[in-house]
Amino acid sequence: MTKSPVSHADYWPLFHRVAFRFAAIFLFLYILPFPFDKVPGFHVLAQGYSKAWHAIAAWVGNHVLNLPQPITHFNDGGDKMYDYVFLLIVTVLALFTAALWSFLDRRRLSYPVVYYWVQVLVRYYLGWVFVFYGMIKVFHLQMPSPTLFELVEPFGNKTPMALAWSYVGFSPVFSAFVGMAEVIAGALLFFRRTTTLGALIGGVVMLNVVVMNLTFHVPVKLYSSVLFFMTIFLVLPDVGRLARILVLNKSTKATQQRQFLETRWLRNTAIAIKTLFIITVVTGNVVSCFQRT
Repeated sequence: MTKSPVSHADYWPLFHRVAFRFAAIFLFLYILPFPFDKVPGFHVLAQGYSKAWHAIAAWVGNHVLNLPQPITHFNDGGDKMYDYVFLLIVTVLALFTAALWSFLDRRRLSYPVVYYWVQVLVRYYLGWVFVFYGMIKVFHLQMPSPTLFELVEPFGNKTPMALAWSYVGFSPVFSAFVGMAEVIAGALLFFRRTTTLGALIGGVVMLNVVVMNLTFHVPVKLYSSVLFFMTIFLVLPDVGRLARILVLNKSTKATQQRQFLETRWLRNTAIAIKTLFIITVVTGNVVSCFQRT
């Protein structure tokens, strides 16, 4: 049986510890209610969590930020005022909690177990997002072929977002190519050994998406930026090794895959849950895309 990594006293520099505490809290608050919103029977809890955030954001916007208009739109998509306020609240909470955590737990030198589980949460969330958005591009659903009205519309009348959608939608092959990059990145993130590769591919894809959203005024700037931040979070532990190989042309040691589930029944249970999750994500998205075509 592999010994628990808790006994291996790794040392993290102070900045790394503080940064990790902030990132862990921020990502946990941002990603919830996933994965509970994907589990049958837990949707009520997930809806309650989301409604609680809606109420908190509306209160903060009205009583703390003194916004000229109350926050009433929550689930319409895009960069709504709610999305900005929610991101602000999560960031402030993460900063405050990380500071308190750093004070109360200042003697701890590393967080290998906590990092492992935060990484698992981020990996599976990003994997699900990449597979979802990748599939709808592969089936040419997110950016469909331009309609006749759009084809005869004067070029100057198009909004920047409509121009981007027409550009991608014009070629189903290009749309599928971009979508497959996301699907591959998502699939790689479901496995620990291929996490870095999946995060690198996903990071390149998301950087392109962020720049496109910013320059073509696509109202998903905040969400895509946070997803890009998540890919950086997953790649950071291997930045030094990648720099040695790709920049310095030097050899580097392989990463040791530590075992965090000590008993066989825990490992078997985790494998079963993982397999069920991957099958559900892939088949669910494929079936949904077929139904929409």
